[in-house]
Amino acid sequence: MKWKIIVTTIIVIFLTSIISLNQSIMLKNSAVLTKNSTLEMKQLSSNWFNNQPKPVATAAPTIQEIKDDYQHQFKKLEVDVNNKLDNLMDEAYNEYKQKKQNDEKISFSHFYTKYKDIAVQLENNTDKHFYKLYNQLQLELKSHGYNRNEAEQFKTIYEKSKSKQRNQMLKRFLQALG
Repeated sequence: MKWKIIVTTIIVIFLTSIISLNQSIMLKNSAVLTKNSTLEMKQLSSNWFNNQPKPVATAAPTIQEIKDDYQHQFKKLEVDVNNKLDNLMDEAYNEYKQKKQNDEKISFSHFYTKYKDIAVQLENNTDKHFYKLYNQLQLELKSHGYNRNEAEQFKTIYEKSKSKQRNQMLKRFLQALG
């Protein structure tokens, strides 16, 4: 019976050492696999980055290209404002016609004050939008190495256009009333 215990103990020790050895081998293999996997991943990563197309240098836009881009935005602002002014004139004229049809007293100071205040508010909002675009244009010109003063023509045109628009609106208003 003793020999069975001794043999069983030897077998248990033997199996334990085999399991321990097996675990040790597995750890070494795992380390080798991890090292190989890391190397393979680095190689794949390196290959991927090296095989990517190189960015193509693009030329900076010309002054005219920049101006053309902004010209479209300024034109859109002008069209929007003209539409709002036309609507404002129509509103004033319709109010005038309504009062006239109803034989109500027509106060020119009422019309002037009411619609001039609305027009001034529209002008102030338009100025904000214009100068925001204008400043962006100057910054873009500067960022590409161009002189900011290249944008001046837009400011000059805008200011002249505002003055002309005021005169036209006054004429239309007087014609509508007369």
